[in-house]
Amino acid sequence: MINFKLESENLTKIEKSWLILNDENFIGKIFGFHRKSRGNLCHSCVVKFEFYEGISILDFDKILTFIIENFYKEFLTGTIAIQCAKNYFPEIFKKNGFYFKNVNFSENNEFWIREACKNKFTVIPFTEKILHITDGSGVFSTIVIGKKFALVIDTLWGTTEYFEFVEKILDLPYTVVNTHGHPDHSFGNSFFEKVLMNKEDFKVYSENLIYLLSREEKFFSDEDKNRFCLRELKNPSELLENSVFDLGGITVKTVSLYGHTTGSVGFFIEEEKILVAGDGICPELWLFLKESGDLKKALLNYKKVLNLDFDKIISSHLKIMHKKSLLKLIIENLENIISGNFKSSGKILKIMDYDVIEVILSKNEIESKILLRAN
Repeated sequence: MINFKLESENLTKIEKSWLILNDENFIGKIFGFHRKSRGNLCHSCVVKFEFYEGISILDFDKILTFIIENFYKEFLTGTIAIQCAKNYFPEIFKKNGFYFKNVNFSENNEFWIREACKNKFTVIPFTEKILHITDGSGVFSTIVIGKKFALVIDTLWGTTEYFEFVEKILDLPYTVVNTHGHPDHSFGNSFFEKVLMNKEDFKVYSENLIYLLSREEKFFSDEDKNRFCLRELKNPSELLENSVFDLGGITVKTVSLYGHTTGSVGFFIEEEKILVAGDGICPELWLFLKESGDLKKALLNYKKVLNLDFDKIISSHLKIMHKKSLLKLIIENLENIISGNFKSSGKILKIMDYDVIEVILSKNEIESKILLRAN
């Protein structure tokens, strides 16, 4: 009888491995990890097998089922890529939704690929009124629900039918807003009738299509590109930085989070004392992009945000809420950077087309990592 024993896990590095046992006899091993692209973790998971001879087709089917169930749960992955030869039980791979593909992110480039299931959403209810939702692509949308209206914050990559999902779970009229213009937060805009965005990020948003088509590793086939990318971007409407949304019994105020991009905004949920921050406040803050803001101006703005009466922070790439102390640490880290009183990790990272350094500040088990241009 096939069973699985967790051998090791390192969720900081996003790695996990299991032993495969048959009647307590070791017959193989499964390794799961997020791959890296240009020095940055991507939103897909690679699985490697180590098999001894003698695995039956029925046992292999059980192993594949185990991988699918565990990696969508543990890794929130959009794509599972399994390194395995084309002639290794192809009928079982196909039965479980995989197709064979030669890809370019490994020396051994024979992979069976399984994309995220359509409408396979994970919903984390932070409170009765706040839902944090991912389609498995590594980014979250947040929905705030009042008595009369709802607010949908960010629209994900546009690679799943998020619009249909929102329509199913909401029986209220709703407004859609973006925290900023990057494609993982706004490329799903085209499916919604109207989306509001800070006009400072209109230009960033307009470059989404070019950005995605240049990221070959996001797609495993031309069919993916046609389905996800080759469609017209819908222009957003302007979101004023001081906009207030009265949802009925719950009030959401728009707050500038200038820094990650010049048009980044957050949404302060007054009654819940929670700030939905997109990528504007997070343990790893990217301030090296061409669309990122001036550090001194960002620092002043973060100090202003600190005065708001919130206790928790929701970031767009994590399934937990952070305490307000994270923002305090980011402010201290920025102050050190601006004054020159800091040390980088000394390593130059290549992220997209940028040379990047990391500046890390840790206190009381909280870490702020700020990424800056190396030059």
